[in-house]
Amino acid sequence: MKPKFLFLALTLTIAFAAETGAELFQKAVVQERAAGNLEEAIKLYQRVAKEFVSDRALAAKALVQAARCYEKLGQGKAIKLYEEVTRDFADQRDSVAMARERLAAMAGGAKTKNESGLVTRQIAISPAATEAQSDGRHLFQKYHGNLVVSGLDGRGERVAFTSPGWNIPSFSVSPDGKQIAFETFSDPRGPVPGNGLPEKAIVCVVGIDGSGFREVYRKRTVALNQPVRDWSPDGSRLLASVVEPDGSNSLISISVTDGSARTLKNLGPGPQYPLTAKFSPDGKYVAYTLGTNPASLGPSENVSVLSVDGKYEGKLVEHPSGDRFLNWSADGRYILFLSDSAGTPSIYLLAVTDGKPQGQPLLVKRNAGPMQITSMTKDGTLFYSVWTDWGSEVFTVDMDPVRGAITSEPQPLSGRFGPRREFAAWSPDGRRLAYISRQDNAGRTAVTIRTLDSGLEREFALPESYNQGPDYQLSWAPDGSALYAVLRRLESRQDVFEVYSVSTSTGAVKRIAGLGNKVVLVTPSQDGRALLISVTDVAARRCALIRYDLASGQETELLSQPEAIIPSLSPDGTKVAAALVAPDGHFTVSMKPIEGGDWKALTTFPAGTHGSMEWTADGAYLRMLRLGPPNPVLLRVPASGGNLEKLGDLPANVVGGTWAFRVHPDGRRGLFTSNVVRTELWSLENFLPKPQASK
Repeated sequence: MKPKFLFLALTLTIAFAAETGAELFQKAVVQERAAGNLEEAIKLYQRVAKEFVSDRALAAKALVQAARCYEKLGQGKAIKLYEEVTRDFADQRDSVAMARERLAAMAGGAKTKNESGLVTRQIAISPAATEAQSDGRHLFQKYHGNLVVSGLDGRGERVAFTSPGWNIPSFSVSPDGKQIAFETFSDPRGPVPGNGLPEKAIVCVVGIDGSGFREVYRKRTVALNQPVRDWSPDGSRLLASVVEPDGSNSLISISVTDGSARTLKNLGPGPQYPLTAKFSPDGKYVAYTLGTNPASLGPSENVSVLSVDGKYEGKLVEHPSGDRFLNWSADGRYILFLSDSAGTPSIYLLAVTDGKPQGQPLLVKRNAGPMQITSMTKDGTLFYSVWTDWGSEVFTVDMDPVRGAITSEPQPLSGRFGPRREFAAWSPDGRRLAYISRQDNAGRTAVTIRTLDSGLEREFALPESYNQGPDYQLSWAPDGSALYAVLRRLESRQDVFEVYSVSTSTGAVKRIAGLGNKVVLVTPSQDGRALLISVTDVAARRCALIRYDLASGQETELLSQPEAIIPSLSPDGTKVAAALVAPDGHFTVSMKPIEGGDWKALTTFPAGTHGSMEWTADGAYLRMLRLGPPNPVLLRVPASGGNLEKLGDLPANVVGGTWAFRVHPDGRRGLFTSNVVRTELWSLENFLPKPQASK
């Protein structure tokens, strides 16, 4: 029996090792794709290749992935690893083919050329970058709250600007490549309070070396819904889109010299705003596309144009398919636009003269993907970014039930990344999970309830809404019979928040109350008879805590506090916590008895870094998010006072923040939501039609 037993033991050992190798490989994937930590991913991939070399397929695959990470870091070590795969793993065809393909691409400057002469090239960028651009000489990236400038090869990296609150929605590089214009939702000298919502629109300019920072434009009553879009060809003006006080959208031109603004066109109310907009190379026209979702083409998207002098406007592309303006050709004779008329998003070229279309569009490149920011160099090279993954995603983590610390890498709830799940909450008994999902670009949303034991899901439609990120809220009634969803809707050209109840058995939806247009957080009371509504008036720098009686509709103000945000009532209803805002913008998390008494400071946060906050179930701690940089961090502080304790790190490659950390009743699992973006940068050359030879 000994030989048989030994054979069985060896078999189990080998199987266990293979499984462990696969698990280690998966950990590396998480570090690369979820955490954005390429250095750690490389270490793990190399461990797989070394410790599990007997699994040749896995080892070769790990080396290829490590090499890809080195490529993204702009390091030449990738070549050595690819060569190792082709030399030592000749029997692994797929990995060898990938290695040879990458070696050929790197040897040729990573350029590929098709039969028509079109040349494409992928530019290595940081995996944490949420936006990347190039002027052909420099690489400009946005990540970890920083605007980062380097050579096109990634060398000589330097930070041009750091936002205290990560609030740099987008940026644009000047025509001479010496300055960057960007819009921020936070005052660079002291961020405004709130959940990332703007108190004022601030447009700034800074040199690519970090010098010469100055504020160009500020207006308290106007929010930029999509920020600075372009510079005029002479570098004297900026193009931006704004939301006016009446809720309508406008394209405006801002003087870089004195900050004066001129409205080019009021685009009317509604959820659509300019997804793209660019000056023509002669500065006489602006082409743009209105839409609601930058991540995917919408059927209502077209390409419009208007003259800067206000004398002309019209359509360049109008088609039942989705058509999105990308950029002008360097000579101004064409526009490039993205269209799904052929079934998949593809790039087309259209001749334009005096703001009017000429002839039929020409196909340039099929299957271009969800293209985002574009830039055109003077020599006619188009640089464009592609979001390979985009949208709010709910992540899960394992937790230590005693310490409350995160013990695993975050994993997407769906097992994949994608713009679907927006907010999630555990049921009070811990047996179910509910989340809100965006169904399409037209504002249709749904709530899904998943039974954890069986995995069975039921989906119930919600009223149309236009929530963005932390706007979404979902909470359970204490008895689990209903869910409360907070939705942002458009009413008389104004955004308003409303709370709805959803029956967890029938899906019946009922409007409970209107909440106005302030920042609100809604939590059911422990007895289930009321809603506790936390209101933050960002402009007035004041917060309030209101009890809304579900039976009578009566509202009772429990707290009103100036210079404070996001008040939160303790589980036993005897204490309230809030973030008090200092004149310089930093936050002090404080607590006081609900029936009076003074505030007691618990901990402080630097300006712009304070995220969501909630009490632990036993009321012993306040758990909160610090928004970084370099990445969001989960923390807790004892309600009785004491040291701030770090519980774990959250993904770094986020845009628009991380919010709503919720712990399972058993304390062993956690949920949170992040706006995750994965970006690639590409260049496109030789796409213009060849001149006709003269006869």
